[in-house]
Amino acid sequence: MYVVGITGGIAMGKSEAVKVFRGMEIPVWEADEASREVCRPGQAGHQAIRNAYGDAFFAIDGSLERKKPFLREMISTGERLRRFLV
Repeated sequence: MYVVGITGGIAMGKSEAVKVFRGMEIPVWEADEASREVCRPGQAGHQAIRNAYGDAFFAIDGSLERKKPFLREMISTGERLRRFLV
């Protein structure tokens, strides 16, 4: 069995490669999907982030605001948050 990782920047064709694999009935696991699932309200990741950082990263409806610039910046530059999320 082979395990293949697909990486790249925006508009590099990652989604198209995944479509090809799925079309060939090759199993695909997407980290983005798994991350979204773990961080949904009521899930362990959601509660852990809220416990550690309060409401700063959450919308009024309780969902994680992934697109907030400060969240992205803290994850990419903040060793503490990055280690916590891994």
